[in-house]
Amino acid sequence: YGRKTLDREPCNEHEIAGQKVELFAKASQLLLEAVALDSDGTFRGDEQALAKALAETGREATRRLLEQRKLPEPELVIIDGVQWRKVLENGSCRVVTPFGVIPIPRAIYREVGQRGVKGATTIGLLEKRAGLIDATTPRMAELMVYYDAVVTSREAERLMDLAGLRGPRRSTLENKAGQIGGRVVEDADALLAHARARQPPPETAVMVTVGVDRVNVPYEEPNPGGQKSEHTRRLRRNKPYQRKEPEPVVRAFHGDFVGNVTFRDEHGELVGSYSYGLSHTEDPARLADWLLADVAVALRHRSGLHVSICQDGARELWPLLWEAVARRPELAGVEVRACIDFHHFIPRVRKVVELLWNRDAYREWERRLLEESNAVLVLHDAVVQELERLEQDITKEQLEAIYSFDTYIEERTRVDGREDRRSELFDYAGLRALGLPIGSGPTEATAKSLASVRMRRCGDRWSVAGAQATLTCRGIVLSSGRWDLVWPKFTESFTADVIPLQPMPSDATAECELEAA
Repeated sequence: YGRKTLDREPCNEHEIAGQKVELFAKASQLLLEAVALDSDGTFRGDEQALAKALAETGREATRRLLEQRKLPEPELVIIDGVQWRKVLENGSCRVVTPFGVIPIPRAIYREVGQRGVKGATTIGLLEKRAGLIDATTPRMAELMVYYDAVVTSREAERLMDLAGLRGPRRSTLENKAGQIGGRVVEDADALLAHARARQPPPETAVMVTVGVDRVNVPYEEPNPGGQKSEHTRRLRRNKPYQRKEPEPVVRAFHGDFVGNVTFRDEHGELVGSYSYGLSHTEDPARLADWLLADVAVALRHRSGLHVSICQDGARELWPLLWEAVARRPELAGVEVRACIDFHHFIPRVRKVVELLWNRDAYREWERRLLEESNAVLVLHDAVVQELERLEQDITKEQLEAIYSFDTYIEERTRVDGREDRRSELFDYAGLRALGLPIGSGPTEATAKSLASVRMRRCGDRWSVAGAQATLTCRGIVLSSGRWDLVWPKFTESFTADVIPLQPMPSDATAECELEAA
């Protein structure tokens, strides 16, 4: 707009910047005049009046921008190699923007050859030229998806109001964010691959660790045997209205999958991380593939990185990562160290040692586990010998503790076809010598920050689609530097070149049409 007010085109960036300053000064003066008409005389009143004026100005400017984007509207166009014909001159599109919903009249097009076909797709040129996502401007779509990933819809609505934006109300925000988030889920593999290709590991990283965990999330499920809630009556437009009785539902918890990739420097400090989540209905192997894809890309940039797996002792989770490692040809020949979280294992050690010996013996074995590579094997043999020595004198409590200890080790060390991995999965001394972590704190924290904080609030219950959209988008938000790579790539697919197949109207005609509109 600034360039159109000049007698000539600016010749350099400095001249353009100078012209912008002049235009902003003029706009500021006009805004101050509007503030003077609305303010109550206090500075807080000035701020509120300014926010209102900015919102009104933004709304009108956005409307004009959308009006410009919709023109011209020829009878026949080509979009992505497909021909479309105008079928309706005055269709309506209610565009959701940061400054409110703006109705924009525009022509509607249908694919050539689809006349009379039930369910034929129709589009508007405005959506393709402006890159609208489900009738939402790209910036508003980003705001809604980002807010939905971080806070509840009620909080998002309030935050937009405080920021001076006129976003949609809570129900619309929830629905739109869910729809657009669902589109992100559909393209997740391609979007994450795009981000990985542009994200080398942090410069100071010397090790990368992965882990998987599960977290219970409340879901809403049908309850055919339940009682329907009593309906309520209210008035709408002075007519009696009877609210439809909602179907009975039950709130059930299911274990969703979360995963984490962390990078650490030579001092063991965290320097970067990526977070992922999948609902319980998805294949967790997909999550494991995402984690190992990050590791493969990191090794491609820096082959000397130490790679390790550290997570709790959940039996169903360990095969996921070993199988994912085997599916990655880039990891062939790479030494992948693994361990069961020390802080999950040590309570079982404490229970069996204190029952068989005493607390001093437990402290000694805790020290040995951290300092001696084969300490777990020695401890296991000592427990077996003590069991044989006690024979008939052993108590039920001691026997249960021994059985739990022995079973925990045996079941968690035969996870990928090898007979015995005790010396590897419990080699805490060896991992500490290499500076590798022996605790799954980042993975446990991911379960909390990714799922629990957002999805386990009082009274929450989720649909599968809504939960997956939130897990995917929130994981991208929480991953180091990933949102700014994923979102622009996502919005690209909603913009397309529109090629007219008949002479376009002249600029003067287009301007007349704009004025008439």
